[in-house]
Amino acid sequence: MDNGPAKRASKLASLCKRRGFTVFGNKKPEADGLNHLKIVTMIFHEVLRLYPLVAMLHRAVYKDTQVGDMCLQKQF
Repeated sequence: MDNGPAKRASKLASLCKRRGFTVFGNKKPEADGLNHLKIVTMIFHEVLRLYPLVAMLHRAVYKDTQVGDMCLQKQF
């Protein structure tokens, strides 16, 4: 019987840890082995679905600044 999201998360964490030891053993993880961690990839994609990346970062110049040959003027 499933006891809710916390129990499922604990089971997934255990499954990911076991799979990581199966793929990497006691060695340091390498980029090539990450393709074999399908559950981790699924969790990563679910996190990105729930918490998407920021589409745009707003940048502003708060004081006149000289960068090399460019002069950035204060915007606010």
